Amino acid sequence: MAIAINGSSNTITGLAVGGLPDGSVTAADLASGVAFNPSSLVVLEQFYTPCDGSTIATKKGNITVENVSAIQDMTTTFTDITGSTLTYEPPDNTTQVIYEFGCNISGDGNVSNGIFSTQIVLNGNVILYSGQTDRLGSSFADTYRTIKFGINIGGSTSTDTGRLASWNSGIVIKVQGAEYSTNTSQAHSLLNFGNSSPQRFNMPQVGITAIGTP
Repeated sequence: MAIAINGSSNTITGLAVGGLPDGSVTAADLASGVAFNPSSLVVLEQFYTPCDGSTIATKKGNITVENVSAIQDMTTTFTDITGSTLTYEPPDNTTQVIYEFGCNISGDGNVSNGIFSTQIVLNGNVILYSGQTDRLGSSFADTYRTIKFGINIGGSTSTDTGRLASWNSGIVIKVQGAEYSTNTSQAHSLLNFGNSSPQRFNMPQVGITAIGTP
């Protein structure tokens, strides 16, 4: 790519990311350091933490995450997974919030074919398209599940996709889990580690990324 410097107008041409309509960059652009950022979207706020009772300082106030210290048995009714609940308000100008929750899941003890399903609940409503299911197909089977979902802000609210028309106050977001019939399952349970099967507690993690315009 050729780059031409015009001394009379103090511009550089041949750059596709310039601040002027023809893609050129002025001397003022270079001095300000903003001409080489082609996207207007930035990460406004981000955290990801173990569920150990920590307090996180956000732009709209402090958040204290749950302190999880025990394995959780699932039932056939969807119930809140410990550690997943946050009451969150994003910064001004946020257009998308990415929610993330990670935990170990397993069959209940040495059960074969444990089934573990999850869904995200936002502002009291289940996000339809957030559903996931793991089938833990053998005895002593476990896996680490990361549940990640993007919530767009603006337009019409949709409980199918989780879109919100606006988000200007603290809203509860959480994950619920359930097992199927006798295919029992657990959260925060690590059945295998190294060369043994100890079944021990494994702490979950939770976090938020807020994206928008500065």
